[in-house]
Amino acid sequence: MRDCGEKQFVPSLCSAFALVERAVISSFHFATQNDSWDIRRRYNDFSQLHQRLGKFLEGEPNVILPPKRVWGNQSERVISQRRVQLQEYLVRVLEIFDPLNTSEHKQTNDSSPYNTLTAFLQLPAPPAI
Repeated sequence: MRDCGEKQFVPSLCSAFALVERAVISSFHFATQNDSWDIRRRYNDFSQLHQRLGKFLEGEPNVILPPKRVWGNQSERVISQRRVQLQEYLVRVLEIFDPLNTSEHKQTNDSSPYNTLTAFLQLPAPPAI
């Protein structure tokens, strides 16, 4: 993981997860030099993110979304493994697409990976110049 002083994201696992209507909600904490916040996401949210980033991730063998499990996906062992795998996925994606890099935002459209990540991470839009 990176040092928070680098003005890049540092995702870390929160210690809690919740079962809500038979769905596992994972919490992730993010920090930058100036701010920190939490997001809560279901596996489906990550799957949709991966689908939207699909063409941008071609040729990136280290960006692997953990497979969907139909049975046994709510055991503590599976939940713990998946949370670690989702964190690794986020770290890899953020190494490729840094949504804090405003020069990249200026050169992209609404379906860019930067804007997709901005929405997923609940970041405010970069200031217009």
